[in-house]
Amino acid sequence: MATVELRNVGKVYEGGVRAVDNANITVNDREFVVLVGPSGCGKTTTLRMVAGLEDITEGELYIDGNLVNDIPPKDRDIAMVFQNYALYPHMTVYDNKAAQILEIEELLDRKPKALSGGQRQRVALGRAIVRKPKVFLFDEPLSNLDAKLRVQMRAEISALHTRLQATMIYVTHDQVEAMTMADKIVVMKSGIIQQIGSPLDLYNNPANRFVAGFLGSPSMNFLTAKLREEAGKVIADEGDSQIELLPQQAAALKSYVGREIVVGIRPEDFIYNEKGGKGIRTHVEIIEPLGAEIHVYVSTKKHQMISRVAPTVHFKVGDEAVFNPMMDRVKFFDLETEQAIPA
Repeated sequence: MATVELRNVGKVYEGGVRAVDNANITVNDREFVVLVGPSGCGKTTTLRMVAGLEDITEGELYIDGNLVNDIPPKDRDIAMVFQNYALYPHMTVYDNKAAQILEIEELLDRKPKALSGGQRQRVALGRAIVRKPKVFLFDEPLSNLDAKLRVQMRAEISALHTRLQATMIYVTHDQVEAMTMADKIVVMKSGIIQQIGSPLDLYNNPANRFVAGFLGSPSMNFLTAKLREEAGKVIADEGDSQIELLPQQAAALKSYVGREIVVGIRPEDFIYNEKGGKGIRTHVEIIEPLGAEIHVYVSTKKHQMISRVAPTVHFKVGDEAVFNPMMDRVKFFDLETEQAIPA
């Protein structure tokens, strides 16, 4: 297989529209890298530049150590799987394949119109596999499938990567796909790379508020609070409730005392306090039982939040509920720059 390296790569369309700005990404040999972000963030444009389907405006692209900016797609030794399958309608599965590895041997005589969405995507994968390329590229290949089939195909592509030991670059807007499949995630927003790292590194140590909010389902809760000192302790005052910072957090945020900051708490990092008392005092607004857990939407006078609680906890809409954040898991962000404050 091969490495892929983007050095200061940019894409500017006519009229000065900048789709990708100064992208620096290294995809190591046999690595599974996922580009993730909302619609219009530049992830597909970046993938298409690697494929040679978009010209590179700025920077350099290397595949297996060779500069390929001016090399046509057919000579880059890549294979691409698209969102819409891109199968030849007049060809059978056999013509379009790697049937055994994808368990589609019984479909070999069928045309694409006789296949389900999942079967079509398997055929598209098979057609890429038989080319034995240096690099596999995936452009949101699961977005047209139903939820159950997406989960199944996600597992199949991950298993395929392990089996083939291939270099793969995968584009998606679905952070769950990114978290579960990637060796390395590249988070993009408005054409700019926000952070690159392993799934758990980005989840546990987001560089900014955008990354923190984008990764995780349900997403992170953000509370605006003013820091103040009280009896030698530093308190984040949310308005209705106060959160006491741990000593190391208080030391790291000393320069923010007297100012507002953003406090980030993931839904799973709230502990429901059945006895009430100190904590974040809220009222229950929406209850979503999911079987293994319950998602509870709650609010203070200033903020709306979501917490994940055990299925044994029983709430009614309108109940008062007190939650204590797991302080060693809480994140802090500068209100203006939205950058994470190391603490």
